[in-house]
Amino acid sequence: MVNYIFGEARWPLILVILGSAVLGFLLATLLSMWRNISRRRSKKSKT
Repeated sequence: MVNYIFGEARWPLILVILGSAVLGFLLATLLSMWRNISRRRSKKSKT
């Protein structure tokens, strides 16, 4: 059982750790892609 701030779940700890790692990876990837796209747009508008 894993206790969260907003509740608890009966999942194995390894699934919670892997799920958190995947979620963090996806969030970092999306943030990186968003920053790259915004930089490309700003470069195009300057030229």
